[in-house]
Order: sequence, then structure tokens, then C-alpha cells
Amino acid sequence: MRQAFLGGVWLIAALVAVPAMAQSARDSGLASLSGLRDQAPAGRLRCPDGSTRPWDGERPGKLVVDMACAIPAAEAERRHAIAAVHVAAKAEAARQEAALRGEQGVASGLAATAETGRLDYLLRFRIVWIAAVVGALALVGAILGRLLGGK
Repeated sequence: MRQAFLGGVWLIAALVAVPAMAQSARDSGLASLSGLRDQAPAGRLRCPDGSTRPWDGERPGKLVVDMACAIPAAEAERRHAIAAVHVAAKAEAARQEAALRGEQGVASGLAATAETGRLDYLLRFRIVWIAAVVGALALVGAILGRLLGGK
């Protein structure tokens, strides 16, 4: 009887302690993830000489600041602009590829087909293949009709 009572007390104590332990584990888990905690919004990086550089990403360490500040500010701006153009072009190409694979809807697929001239999106549908076969048979029939009919 006494063992059952002590077992019940331990069970109640465990049920009360588990949520508190889970909350403390959750809080300490986020504290150890410095990459998530130290993220900074896109913006500018301040160099020790007082100039600024374009910067996207987490809060940089001393080595990153030293490397970014090793080049003149005008050169950093030029490189950042070139990189932004390349990233935008790559994102547009990825959007078109996704549209041609049929992942972005009918309107986007048709627009990507018109922009690129590739028939990848249209050839995903059986009705297009059926129409192509029927059209090819009609063309062959028309050619044979003219050859054999004489008109």
C-alpha cells in the first residue's frame, strides 16, 4: 500500500515537472543556436574607418569585417550591384524552369512557354500529343489526296 502511494506521488511530481523541464530545454536550445539568434536584417556593414559596405546575412565576425573592409567602398558597391544582377537573373531562370515543369500553374506555364519558345510545358499534356497526331494524320491525308486525286 505504501509503495503504491509513493508511486502515485512520484507520478504526480513527474507530470508537474515535465512541462517546466521542456520549457527550459526549449529556451536553452535556442540560446545555443548563435546563427539564428544573431541574424541581422539586410543592410550595411560599418567598417572601422567609418565607411559602410553593403551586407546581407548574419551579424559578421571580426574576420568577415576585416575582409569586407579590405577593398574600397566603391569597389564593394560595384561588386554588390553585379552580384545582385546575377542573382536576379538566376532567380528568373529558376522561376521559368519551375513554370515549364508545371509547378506554378497554367498561366505561368503558358507565359514561360511563350517567353522561352520551349514546348516542355505543353508536351506534359496528352491532349497536345493527340492533337499533334491528328494534325499530322490530316496533313498526310491532304498530301495524299492531292497526289492521288489530281486536284
